[in-house]
Parts: sequence; C-alpha cells; structure tokens
Amino acid sequence: NDRLGHQTGDALLIAFADRLELARPTDAEVARLGGDEFAVLIRNHGDDPQHLVRKMHAVLTQPLVIDSFPITVGVSIGVARVHQDAHTTTDLVRAADTAMYKAKRTGGTFALYDRSARTHQHGRLNLLSELSAALDDHQLHLNFQPQLRMADGRVDTLEALVRWVHPHYGPIAPSEFIGLAEQTDLIDPITVQVLRTATQGVMAGGISARLAVNVSPRSLEDAEFVNTILSIVAEAGLAPHQLELEMTERELVRQPERTKYAIEKLRSAGVRIAIDDFGVGYSSYQTLRLFDVDRVKIDREFVQGLLASDKDRLIVSSLIELAHALGLDVVAEGVESQGVWNALRELGCDVAQGYGIAVPMDYVEMRRWFADWSETYGGTPLHQRPTA
Repeated sequence: NDRLGHQTGDALLIAFADRLELARPTDAEVARLGGDEFAVLIRNHGDDPQHLVRKMHAVLTQPLVIDSFPITVGVSIGVARVHQDAHTTTDLVRAADTAMYKAKRTGGTFALYDRSARTHQHGRLNLLSELSAALDDHQLHLNFQPQLRMADGRVDTLEALVRWVHPHYGPIAPSEFIGLAEQTDLIDPITVQVLRTATQGVMAGGISARLAVNVSPRSLEDAEFVNTILSIVAEAGLAPHQLELEMTERELVRQPERTKYAIEKLRSAGVRIAIDDFGVGYSSYQTLRLFDVDRVKIDREFVQGLLASDKDRLIVSSLIELAHALGLDVVAEGVESQGVWNALRELGCDVAQGYGIAVPMDYVEMRRWFADWSETYGGTPLHQRPTA
C-alpha cells in the first residue's frame, strides 16, 4: 500500500487468497480474518503438522505477479491444535493468533502455540480485548521527545509518544497496538487521552515549546473529532498555534476529501499540521498537492544513510529544497550523531529529532531535561553539549 498504492495492495490480497486456495490440503477450509490475516482449518494432518506447514509456507512465499511484475511477500504462520492447545473455537483462533505473532516477532517461518510457556504470550486478539481496559486502568503513558532548531539549538517542539505498559506482558511497542486500534473505534479515545494529558502537562509545566501529537487521519474523517481537538486545546488553555498534529502521508490519502476538510478547519483555527515519515510513501508529491500543511518530517531511513549514501544525501537535499520552495519547514528524524547533524545543517534543514539529541522521556524526566537544556545549552551548537 505504501510503495505501490492501495489498488495494488488489494490486488495482492486477492492473488494471495487465490494462492492460499491452491496451497491448502484438499480437506482444509480457508478464510480471511481481516486485513492481511488468513486462517486455515486443517483436518487429519497426523501427529505432526510441521511438514505440512513448511510446505504451505514454501508455496505462499513464491513471487506473485501483480500488474505484470512480481511481488514477494513475507508470510508468518501460527499453529494451534485442537485438544492440545484449545477446546473451543474461540480459544483455538486466539491460540493460533498468539503463535502467529510469535512467528512475526522472532522472524521464523512458523511458530507452534505453547501452552506451557512460562512467559506471557499475546497476539492480536489478546491485545484488542485488553486495549479498552488499558485506557480505563491508566496503562497508557506518555513519553516526550524534543526536537531542536538547528539554527540555534533551542527546543522547537516536544513530541508526545504513547506507550503501553501491560501488567503481564510488560512494555508493548506502539507499532503492535496503534495499528490495531486504528482498525477499531479505540483509536479516537486513545488520541483524546493523549491530547488531553499532553496539553495539560505542557501548560502545567510552563513549557513554551510547541507540542506535537500523532493523530490518525481515520479520526479526522469524523468532522466532530476536529471540534473535540479544539475543545481539548481550549480546556487546557493552550494556544492553538502551539499544537502541531502529525499524520503519515500513506494514511492522508485514504479519504482525501474528508481529511482535507478537517485539516483546513484545524489550520484556520491556528493548529499546525505536519506530514510524518515523509518520502517513504508512494504519494509524497500528491500529498503536497492535495493538502495545505506546515511541516514535513523526513523519514529516518534517509537521514541515517546521509553520510554513507550519496543517493540518500541527494534525496534529503531535494526534499528540503522542495519543502522550502513550498513555504514549509523541515524536521529530520533519526539524528543520532554529530556528523549527521552537521550534514543536515549544511543542507539547510530546520529542525532535528533523534536519540543523538534525547531519547523519549516520561513527563518528570522531560521537565528536568527541558529546564536543564534551556538554562545550560539553549542557543549552543550541538558539539558543545553532552551527547544524550
């Protein structure tokens, strides 16, 4: 979807489903669970299904021809067995889902569900069922990561990043649960909680920097959600221009007309809009044509290759020039060294963010860092201060 467009992504799902029909044993049933996840119910597989699963995997990972050119997809398979692993349909699907996520995390061909595992196991269904409770039980927390102005080293923006600390699973990466939330109605209350907590925290701390919050364009498809954002900002006493909403370009083009209306309404109220992970989607230039925004954030994939790849340097330079020509400012993500900082300054980048500046911090750590930085290093070149 990101690289080739949603139409190609849909064609890929159809081709994969056709391939799965051909790869299944004659007495098996197949179904699509949703998104890019499928289920296979196999009967009479014998005592050991591993040989059969490996055989299916080899077939499913062969290149698929989409619009006359080949595409290879990765396939992770989770295996659960009736009686050994589960006794009900629901438990069987949940066990297979958990095993599949284990295969994805470990990079293996497949994984068997392990009822005797001493560590907590979780999958998509487990996380979805517990994410709602996590909101009520205050398991979601905020971290903040600063972005520095490259001209003078002062703090330009603090980005609020949501974290989930599960009582049993421990820390769960945002990449594991935000995508799931976006497929349900949970993404809106999560975003509301993040916005409310972050805006109130910035005001209570007397912080003058801009606040950046990630928002799903799916939420902005609801016209009322824009009013919710503006109400939260007003309740906290935050000036609208002090809030910046970040959204990825790949999601912006999903419902462009609805999203465009929401963005125009937010910007007319003073809220800034930034395009996150800019450059990696298939529709970067189309996004700039369709939407009026204030900032682009160059994806870390290009920034981290800046010193080693002439192509990456040329791409970054071109993106910066394009953004400036359109009246936008530029943030470089993934800045982790003095060399990268210097290269970005030479290219005219406006703002930098990354572990070389500061790691994401909780609210208390952020306030302490912000006060120390503003007093000691504000306006000081990067090479004259300690490395984070």
